[in-house]
Amino acid sequence: MADENTSAGFGAYGDFWIRYLNWGVRHCPWTVEPVLITLYAGLFFVAARPFREGITANLRVLFPEASRVGLAWRAYRVFWNFAAVAVDGGRAREEPGIIEWEINGTEAFEEMRKCESGVILVSAHMGNYDLAGSVFARRFDRVMHAVRAPERNAELQAVRKAELAAQQDGHYRIVYNEPGSMLAITLAQALQRGEAVAIQADRILFDVAPMTMEWDAQHNIDVPQGPFILSLTTGCPIYPLFMIRLGRCRYRVEFGGAFHCERTGRDKKADLARAATQWVDHLRGIVTRHWSQWLVVEQNLKPKSKS
Repeated sequence: MADENTSAGFGAYGDFWIRYLNWGVRHCPWTVEPVLITLYAGLFFVAARPFREGITANLRVLFPEASRVGLAWRAYRVFWNFAAVAVDGGRAREEPGIIEWEINGTEAFEEMRKCESGVILVSAHMGNYDLAGSVFARRFDRVMHAVRAPERNAELQAVRKAELAAQQDGHYRIVYNEPGSMLAITLAQALQRGEAVAIQADRILFDVAPMTMEWDAQHNIDVPQGPFILSLTTGCPIYPLFMIRLGRCRYRVEFGGAFHCERTGRDKKADLARAATQWVDHLRGIVTRHWSQWLVVEQNLKPKSKS
């Protein structure tokens, strides 16, 4: 029997939710969007218990003094932002060009745009990753390969692939981290050609190799080691990039300064850890300020084990 959380339909990873939202975007005028978002977020909040529990566990680390009611309200706000971002993405597919962007960190952006080597963009589950990628790939005039994990059931994966197909063009390509895909070689070759690779590096899914890094004095976070290995093997710089929703179809992209994963000696793990620590510092800062937009639904801020 299929897992109720991964099966099609009403499960937490089912395709009903995205089909329902896409139907609403197509048939509801924009003036009704706040009602659609609120209803969608409320239904998903009640039905998607695994997501609710994972989000609440992360929020408990960010707000250790919050009450159960306070945590539930904050968790609902995360669901609300998830719905708002999804509606913006659906609206953008119906009305190309509707999304407005601004950039915070223009010096880093210009440095990245002029970089002669390939570049690695590390991002978090905030804003609309795919929509932003397609826009900014054209802005800095190089091919971008956006790495995505496949969805957990075939029906939802089919819906997602159909949605994302329209966003791909000569500058923007979506690649899936699937078993047997030889993805690391494909991405390294792209970087050697001077192209860009974008990876969301704030959670671990499936068989991605993790690195356990310190979040604070009591908690750790698991991040993928892939972007740091790519930097180590290719010499390409890493740029943190975050997407913050400002309002309906309005976003701010925040760029951080470049850093590298450099070989300093024989201890490869230490070199990877130094680069990953810089990434976690950027991530912690942005999540602390914009916690309601961190759309990670698994518990990824975990207590340190007692030795």
